[in-house]
Amino acid sequence: MTLKICLTHCKLEISHALCLSSVFNYLRKVRMEYAVNLLHDQALSVDEVADILGYAHSQHFSSAFKSVMGVNPSTFQESKKRYRAIA
Repeated sequence: MTLKICLTHCKLEISHALCLSSVFNYLRKVRMEYAVNLLHDQALSVDEVADILGYAHSQHFSSAFKSVMGVNPSTFQESKKRYRAIA
């Protein structure tokens, strides 16, 4: 009986951790999609976008953006500016 309770408790902790991780990843993805829109559609600096999204330090925002999008926000913004100039 004690073993069953222990295993059930462990399974609940693992499920809870996975669920929280999934929620955290989802929210970070949504924030980064919003950042993409801000960087693409508006004449905002990376620091301003980081501030809008609630990051205390733009370096934290840049790291999060790169981990989700695969490129730094400043590089992303520059590529969009070049694309608009060509189009």
